[in-house]
Amino acid sequence: MEVIDQREPKLAAPSAAAAYVVGSVVETAADVVYVSFDRRVHEATRAFSCMVVPEPGDEVGLFRAPDGRLFMTAVLSRACDAPLTLHAPEGFALKSDKDIRIEAQQAVHLQGATFTGRFDSAHWAARLMRVTGVEFVLRSAAARLFAEAAEAVLSRLQVSADRSYRHIAQAEHVRTGILDVKAEHVANIRAGTMLLSSRELTKVDGAQIHVG
Repeated sequence: MEVIDQREPKLAAPSAAAAYVVGSVVETAADVVYVSFDRRVHEATRAFSCMVVPEPGDEVGLFRAPDGRLFMTAVLSRACDAPLTLHAPEGFALKSDKDIRIEAQQAVHLQGATFTGRFDSAHWAARLMRVTGVEFVLRSAAARLFAEAAEAVLSRLQVSADRSYRHIAQAEHVRTGILDVKAEHVANIRAGTMLLSSRELTKVDGAQIHVG
């Protein structure tokens, strides 16, 4: 297979006129594309504005510069079912003065070392949402949770707060092996009817005990 290198034409060769040609991709390597046309295989460079990564067998458009350099400018057609891949070695920025919408009939996959988002307002709507990670940190001036039912399964739960308020409209049930409640100053329990019972021992201890 004869490969024609178009990147460094001989200085003695006369400059040819610029032209557009169509070829078929034989092989790709980084930003270099080997394209077949005119019964030969030529080496072309993927143009900076052409971010589509070609696949072998693609029909591509080529531009031949007057100095002999050959650039792949577009992927015209693809015979195989390979997905469309955009490659930007130095980064990619997408800007719009209005909306940007991404839609997929099946799945949307995001992958990277870091995911960062800055929004004035963010809304997520999903039938089922799962978050899996080694550590989850949430910092907010205010947080609110609205749910018909909430369940937490934890090996350990620790809460530190300056003040804690709970309002239970109906009943609260606590089942525990050991219940330890300590108040530095005052513990105040009030009820219309209070029942205190123990299977073996009930002990009330204090410097003063008032009943009634």
